[in-house]
Amino acid sequence: MTTCLASSVRRPVLIAALSLYIAACIGLALVPTSSFGGLMALRLLQATGGACTYALGAGVLGDITEPHERGSFFAWYQLGESLLLSENVR
Repeated sequence: MTTCLASSVRRPVLIAALSLYIAACIGLALVPTSSFGGLMALRLLQATGGACTYALGAGVLGDITEPHERGSFFAWYQLGESLLLSENVR
């Protein structure tokens, strides 16, 4: 299992990343499409907030699973991400 520091730091970082992602999504919904710079800046923030959740999710799986069962949990986690990404690629 992980140290107390790793688990105590991961939660605020996950909350901050999801808050950034949600705020950027709301901003993208409200910004006018004629503002290309605004769209790009908000999309950059959205990508930054969304990308952190993949790594943090894997870290949480590492925290809550025993070493002998961790591989199967990571396989299911990666399968879920792959299916979600392949659904959007059509």
